[in-house]
Amino acid sequence: MPDVKEVVFHADDFGWSPGINEGIIDSHQHGILTSTSVIATMPGLKDAVRRRDEAPSLGYGAHLSINLGRPISAPKSVNLLLDRNGFFQYSYLYHLRKSRNKIYLDQVRREISAQLTKLGDLGFRLDHVNSQSHTHMIPPIHNLFKEVLQEFSIRHLRRSVEPWHGRPRIRNPMNFVKCLTLETLDTFGSTSPGMVQFVGIRHSGLMDTQTMVNYLRHLKSGTWEIASHPGTGELDDDSLYPQSAVRHMRSANRRLEWEALVSDEVQTALHEAEINPIRFSDIG
Repeated sequence: MPDVKEVVFHADDFGWSPGINEGIIDSHQHGILTSTSVIATMPGLKDAVRRRDEAPSLGYGAHLSINLGRPISAPKSVNLLLDRNGFFQYSYLYHLRKSRNKIYLDQVRREISAQLTKLGDLGFRLDHVNSQSHTHMIPPIHNLFKEVLQEFSIRHLRRSVEPWHGRPRIRNPMNFVKCLTLETLDTFGSTSPGMVQFVGIRHSGLMDTQTMVNYLRHLKSGTWEIASHPGTGELDDDSLYPQSAVRHMRSANRRLEWEALVSDEVQTALHEAEINPIRFSDIG
């Protein structure tokens, strides 16, 4: 049927911190959230595993990271991904520059395979993959991701390109830059339009109630993923992580996005637009 609208209401970052985990679990239990992706390289992973049984109908994927946290692989085996303190290099430009280096790509393959294996061993049934900071959109890395996902029999890899049409308008100039950068990488890469269209870059960190309502009211027919970042942020030692990542984690907007996912206004807009909430595993 041409007018059918299906939406995976998704939250990245399950496993970052207990506060983010709480926002995700609550947004599923009391709101519209249907899916999340788990990051294996951050200290909130143990809490995420402990709380998983509170949300048995939540869909789970992998939020693969080569630029935040500590590696799952032996550090010496992925040394080109790390800084001098043993953490992943955070700079997107660093990974873009290194992406033509075969040894670097071999190490990326080793690490993302290790992360997928770890999440599987922890009992997560993964139905999709995306990445921290959309690093999988760098063309050589994207090709590698597709190969590894095939090995793990995972069908869905996020195509981080958002349509320019529709509402609302971009409020944060940096999100405009992100959109242009990812679209450029997509043009030079080997990605292809998939069956799941994506929303979540233009208003990354700003998906409050009114923004979500506007998206739902103007959504075209098809299958969509709408991404958000609910929760609160806290880590035992913020000094271990890049300050830009800490600011993103601690942002008060995470609370606003959490409130949006459980709000009556969003629930009403969803029903009025006749949208069917789904998980990636529900896609035929």
